[in-house]
Amino acid sequence: MILRLAWRLLRHRRSFALLIIACIAIGVSGRVAVGTASGAIATAIGGESRAVLGGDLEIAGSRALAEDQRAAVGSTWPADSATTVVRSFTTMASGDGTSGPVEVTVVEPNWPLVGQLGTNAVGGLAALHGKDPGVIVQADLLERFHLQVGGRLRLGQTEFTVLGITTSEPGLGASPFRIGPRVWLASRHLEATGLAALGARIRHALVVRLREPTASEVSAQAARIALGQDPEDRPLEGAFGPPRDRFNVRTAADAADSAGRLVGRLTDWIGLVALLSLALGAVGVAAVVRG
Repeated sequence: MILRLAWRLLRHRRSFALLIIACIAIGVSGRVAVGTASGAIATAIGGESRAVLGGDLEIAGSRALAEDQRAAVGSTWPADSATTVVRSFTTMASGDGTSGPVEVTVVEPNWPLVGQLGTNAVGGLAALHGKDPGVIVQADLLERFHLQVGGRLRLGQTEFTVLGITTSEPGLGASPFRIGPRVWLASRHLEATGLAALGARIRHALVVRLREPTASEVSAQAARIALGQDPEDRPLEGAFGPPRDRFNVRTAADAADSAGRLVGRLTDWIGLVALLSLALGAVGVAAVVRG
């Protein structure tokens, strides 16, 4: 019966049959792929949780910690802990007659504290901190801005030499939730761009590497208390980062959870598309049976 029905459909309404088959195939493969991919990504994120954050603890806000605040939180972790400051923002860049948005990450010489950013730049990440302004970029920026390594990219009031591209990034470096390609530059060259002027929307993060990573949750609670916040507060950022009057204190585990939620939303969306394809296929089969 089923074979006769399929043959009749293929014989007289071939294009309709192919559409039904495609819908069912997409639906089934999508459902299978979502389950497999989400499990693999969750495992990868869990294994790289410290690299996702770049350390064990992060205190982030839309403004930098004041000196007394930094001293207060610094007293809550061991003296031999390492710290670095990371600033990030979105801005417009231009190169070779093309302009577009990019996501800029401003780093200090000791960044990252955990993990590494792979690059083909001569001298590696240390090349960023030389006297002449240079940047390391994601590979797709070169294509988008019609540039090559050694080309010039303008950020604000300064032109930077493209020193190289990234070859590997920890965590979700290739996240689909990006406004534009990522660009890394040294903190010593930020002021010259004019992009850090008063009123600029910049995310300021103090990243900490602890001697004992397992103590990160205790240290996070102590840091929240030092900042006058509820020790049980969980990280919550809006579209433009933490509220102006507070700081988000999160651990590597929190960063992994946040990344996992992003992946979860994406897999939910793909699963919905797959389910819709299956539904369309079912409607097509029902139409054939009724016909």
